[in-house]
Order: sequence, then C-alpha cells, then structure tokens
Amino acid sequence: MKKLLSLFTWLFIMQCLNAQNTWTRKADFGGGYIDGAVGFSIGSKGYIGTGWLKKDFWEYNPSTNTWTQKANFGGAARGYAVGFSIGSKGYIGTGMSGVSGPNPVITKDFWEYDPAANTWTRKADFGGTARFWAVGFSIGSKGYIGTGDISSSGSNPVFTKDFWEYDPATNTWIQKADFGGTARSVAVGFSIGSKGYIGTGYSSINTEDFWEYDPAANTWVQEANVPVGRSNATGFSVGTKGYIGSGFVNGEARDFYEFNPATHGWTAIDSFPGGPRYSPVGFSIGNKGYVGVGSLDNFGGFLDDFWEYTPSTTLPVTLTNVKAYQANAGVQIDWTTQQESNIEKYEVEKSNNAQQFSYLASVPAKGNSSVILKYNLFDPNPFAGVNFYRIKTIDKSGQATYSEVIKLNISRGVTLLTVYPNPVKGNTIVLQMNNLQKGNYNITLSNKIGQTIITKVIAHAGGSATQTIEPGKVLAAGVYQLRLTGGGINIIRQVIKN
Repeated sequence: MKKLLSLFTWLFIMQCLNAQNTWTRKADFGGGYIDGAVGFSIGSKGYIGTGWLKKDFWEYNPSTNTWTQKANFGGAARGYAVGFSIGSKGYIGTGMSGVSGPNPVITKDFWEYDPAANTWTRKADFGGTARFWAVGFSIGSKGYIGTGDISSSGSNPVFTKDFWEYDPATNTWIQKADFGGTARSVAVGFSIGSKGYIGTGYSSINTEDFWEYDPAANTWVQEANVPVGRSNATGFSVGTKGYIGSGFVNGEARDFYEFNPATHGWTAIDSFPGGPRYSPVGFSIGNKGYVGVGSLDNFGGFLDDFWEYTPSTTLPVTLTNVKAYQANAGVQIDWTTQQESNIEKYEVEKSNNAQQFSYLASVPAKGNSSVILKYNLFDPNPFAGVNFYRIKTIDKSGQATYSEVIKLNISRGVTLLTVYPNPVKGNTIVLQMNNLQKGNYNITLSNKIGQTIITKVIAHAGGSATQTIEPGKVLAAGVYQLRLTGGGINIIRQVIKN
C-alpha cells in the first residue's frame, strides 16, 4: 500500500560554487606544438591526438594536471579529422593524411579507441564521401559526422552538407537529414543533452548561422545566429550550455560566446586569454571546458598551450520528477536525472523542521549521461507528522549543491481504502477513501483468474469520501481483487462475495 503525500515536478538546475567565468592556464599539451588535431573526453580524462601529419595521442588528467602519451592513432597520420566519444570509447575518422603534389589526400577510415586496453580498432569506414574539416559529436549512444570539404583539389574546395549517424552497437552508418544550413567546412559542432548543434564555418564566406538537430525527429531547426560569424573556431558544451569562440573572423580571434538552449540566446563571456588562434581543440570534462593548441594563422605558427574554462553557471546535473510518498510504514523518495556530468553521489537528508537536516543515506551516481536515469531511496523511519527531505548532490571534486526541500505529512493509523461491508451484500461494493489527494483514480475489479469484471474512473475531490461500485451484472460467489490506482498509488483489496 502506498500513499502519495507530495509530488513535486520541477526542473532544478544545480550550480557549482567554485570560481566563475574564468580561464586558467594548465600544463602545456604533452605532444608539443600542433595544429589540426582532434580532442574529446572519456569519463574524467581528456584526449588530444593526430594533427597535421601526426598520429601521436595523449591523455590529460585534470586532477593531476598532467599529460600521458598513449598508443598512437591506429590509422595514417593526418590533420583536420573528426573526433568524439560514445560511452567509454573514443573515435577518430576522416581527415587529410597528406598531399600528392598540390592536392590533398583525404580519408574516410574510422577508428575506435579503448582507454582501458589502450588499443585502436578499425571500424566501418565513414558512410559518406571521404572528407576533411568536417564536424563530429555524439548524442547518447550514437555518433554523428557531417559537413566538410570533399574536394581532392587543393585550390577548388567542394563543400558538403550531408550528415551521418554511427551506431557502435552494430558498427553501421546511416545517412540522416542533411544539415539545415548551407554546405560548408570548418564549422563547430557539439551536443547538449539529447540535441546536437552545428554552426559557423566557411561556405565561400565566414558563416554565423547556428542549427539544432533533433535525432528523434531527424530534423534541423535554426537557432539564433552566433554574434560574430567565423570559421576554424572551436566549441564545447558544459551542462546545459554550449560555447563557441576563437577561430578566424577578420584575422584570428579570441572572443567567446555562451549559448543557452532554454532562452535560444547568446551571451559574451570572457575572451580566451591564450590569444587569437586558428583551429584550436575544444572539449569538456565534467563541469569545465578546455581549449588549446592550434595555430597563429593558416600557414604555421603552431601552438601548444592549454587552458581550462570554468563557466559562470556550471550545470553538472538536472533533476526532474522528484517524488516523496508514504509506502507502508516508511517513505519512498524517487528522483530522475535528465543529465549527469562528473557526479560522485547523491545524499538524501531529512528534517522535522526544515532547519536542521540530518544525513539519511547515499546513492552512488550512475555516471556521465545525457539520458534519463532513475534513482530511489527508502526511509524506513520517518518522523510522525511533518517530514522534510532534500537531495544533496556531490561531484567528484567534493563540491556539493542542494535540491529544493520536499515537505510531506505522514499519516499513521489511517487506512487509505476500505471496502465495506466485506463480504459484500447484494451487488453493491462501497469504498471508503481516506486522506487521498484530489484527482482521478482508476478502479478495477477482477475475478480470481484475472478477468476484468468492471473498470471505473472516480473523480475524487480530495480528503475522505465514499464511493459506490455497482457491477453491471450479478456477482457470483467468490473472491475478487479490487485495485485502486492514480496519484502515484497502487492499492489492492480483496473483496469477498458470499
């Protein structure tokens, strides 16, 4: 028997308490000066590799601020490739592996990196035409590559807008709806939650348009333009915000902008302090963004510096559908997360006055995710009367934030649903409903072999009330099951007819 006492559904954005909107220089990239590289993160580590005619691959540990060289990329040395991660694996593909006379040698091979084994495995070649300067990102369990330059001529670029989805479970590529903007190369792409984004880039001129991709509908919708058009920029996402900056405007740039999908708007943030640059690498680890390497222009001046960005509002987790309800003699607390990043655990705290809270128990986080995850905790010993609960979120650095407080009242010694008289008399069943919330409730009466005798929807005004159930046919002698559902409860009563 469960009694729903309080249901709070909200979208509560947790904010970290560390320094805000700041750039901090970290250890220089371990592989030295490099341009045209790719970068991504897997769990709590970052990775940068390949680059103009290079194939070395490096891991960054933010907790120790150190770089460690890993197994070289499995394919040919290359620059201007695409990289992203899906779950616990990283992926690199496409790119330019050199030149043949005046013309580029472009590729479409695609490789998977396993950090646990430190190995590369070749996977199915990219489904589209070979290309370089494309865009790649992942959404949930799928990867995506699109746009880019498919020309094999060094002086005559051929821009494209086709867009492809990679499924690592089946090692297959499927072409999806073409990118919503014009064909282009050197754009920026990233994902926020269940949506992907592509913007800026070069399509005979620098572009400023910005588009959202919905994989569920396979559709593109144009969002607000990036404030200043550019190409060869970088981008990343942290929590529910996206970031684009640097690149080429009228010369190399260092300005940066934050995109908020909730408001569909852009806000200028502190400019990148490493100086203007062309084609830097960008990715995020937990609630921090990282930008580094690149070049001073399109003709050389490679760089090796590496910087960490702390957003003004970092968003490690989004809590939704938080519920607290009485279950037998205790209280069940349920919550879901739509997005998790760098979270260590959740602690549930309780109070009888909403002022002094005590620790109840903890639930470990399930790991970085952009899909809905469900959590629950049972309090076997709630206070008599009013109870208050809150959820404390603790990230991997030890910082903590709190949810809103949930208030509920424990009713003891009150039966929520009573059937009387029982055994029933005649063909009428009388229900006494006690202390139930206002709302619609479903009544189902079934016989002992599971056949439904009657279903009925009751519009309950709240509190206590009497309801009468009259089956359309005469009830035979026997034992029946009556189920009441709605408002988060599921109550079963045995009904006897002599």
